[in-house]
Amino acid sequence: MGIDADRTRISRMRKEGMNVCPGDGEDADFWEQLNLSRVKLVLLALPSIEDSRNIVLQLKHCHFEGKVAAIARYQDEHQQLQDAGIDKVFNFFTEAGFGFAEESMLLIEEPK
Repeated sequence: MGIDADRTRISRMRKEGMNVCPGDGEDADFWEQLNLSRVKLVLLALPSIEDSRNIVLQLKHCHFEGKVAAIARYQDEHQQLQDAGIDKVFNFFTEAGFGFAEESMLLIEEPK
């Protein structure tokens, strides 16, 4: 399930068949209203590490026991996010580049 605060984006994504609900991850009430007992992983794809750190605090407050992964745009943000309690941090540019290259190579590999 995805969460977004932009209702226009939510509408578009729902039309594309995605399971998205409105919400603000920085809102403590939002997390408290969710049943997180079955959630194993929260992925944070936010432009601001401050937002990601705030959401981790909200999750801790709700006694979330799963894992959290987030995206860092710059190398110096990596450690800050880990120090905030995020389990796995992906560098946006490095990981995107590697994934792009890896997936693109599949286009030219010989079929097995």
